[in-house]
Amino acid sequence: MRTRFFRLLFLLCFSLFVTGCWDQRVIERMEFIATAGVDARPGGRILLGVITPAVEQGGKPKPHLYLTEVDCLRQGRERLRLQSSGELEAGKMEQIFFGEEMARRGIVDYLDILARDAFNPVQAHLAVVKGTAEGFLRQAIRWQHVPFCSLYLDHLLDYGTATGNIPRTGITRFYVAYYAPGLDPIAPLLRATPSRALLCGTALFRDDRLVGELDVDATFLLLALGGKARSHTQTFLLPKDLRKEKKALAVRFVKTGRKMEIRLPSGRPKIFFRLSFTGMLMEFRAGRPLQPEELRRLEGFIACALEKEAKKLWATLRALNVDPLGIGNLIRAYYHEFWERHDWRRVFPQVEAEFRVKVDLVNYGAIR
Repeated sequence: MRTRFFRLLFLLCFSLFVTGCWDQRVIERMEFIATAGVDARPGGRILLGVITPAVEQGGKPKPHLYLTEVDCLRQGRERLRLQSSGELEAGKMEQIFFGEEMARRGIVDYLDILARDAFNPVQAHLAVVKGTAEGFLRQAIRWQHVPFCSLYLDHLLDYGTATGNIPRTGITRFYVAYYAPGLDPIAPLLRATPSRALLCGTALFRDDRLVGELDVDATFLLLALGGKARSHTQTFLLPKDLRKEKKALAVRFVKTGRKMEIRLPSGRPKIFFRLSFTGMLMEFRAGRPLQPEELRRLEGFIACALEKEAKKLWATLRALNVDPLGIGNLIRAYYHEFWERHDWRRVFPQVEAEFRVKVDLVNYGAIR
């Protein structure tokens, strides 16, 4: 009898520690944020907008847009919950977009809520949009010829990174670049049209503030200089001595190699880049198969064009004083005494770079 009593007492005490439903979340009562947008407002306030899917008859999701003007993102989420028919959660958020003015003001403080809340997806895409995020989201919910807009944007950003048109930047990557000494973050740059979104290239940040942008061709070259380039298709205008039946040619680069060396001649850093590109002629008509000499001239022309673009890109980075390649981070690692004695923000605009480019064209024969 006494044994049964102690067993019952043990079960009663143990039950106090296994009541695990205090934080349960019922899916049917929740509304998941798929896309978020943040804009700057006067007085340091922000406009927060979110898109959520609502499934209607037939199973096709319809986007719902919620907007509110607040002082911080946490306050914004609580304000938006007063508008929604379910509890808003960001656990399935695919993208967060910042308007240009918001990005120029600085965005890292507004990412704090996303990093601190364990339910938020820190791998969500982070991007800057031309104009305002509100305008972008209002356009997005009107797109009729795409699947659910958030799903379309997710696929667009994934495809853009695979084709070398934009960099891959999530919340975590932005944080890593922001806090790493001698490295500046970058993010994809988009623009909304009445029927689609358009990839524009790269948004350049100094610390966490937007200071410039690159188009898609310059973005590919930036990724190549960083050793992260994938495939990319680019068009080049031909000089008169190389023109056959068309004024331009299109090349698809399928392989990229990079070697980089940092030296300190006369106590000042100098960077040496060696780039190699393997490409295929996608549009070029000579009327006959190319001869070896003609092929070498064509490869030399493309290499010279890429070298000029690389010099122009480097001049842009120096003028904006942004270091997305992490040159300063490498200086800190390999020349730490120099790093300790100098302010990298003052040094980088004076850093010179030398470029050598080699291009190999394959699959250039005539098609019958």
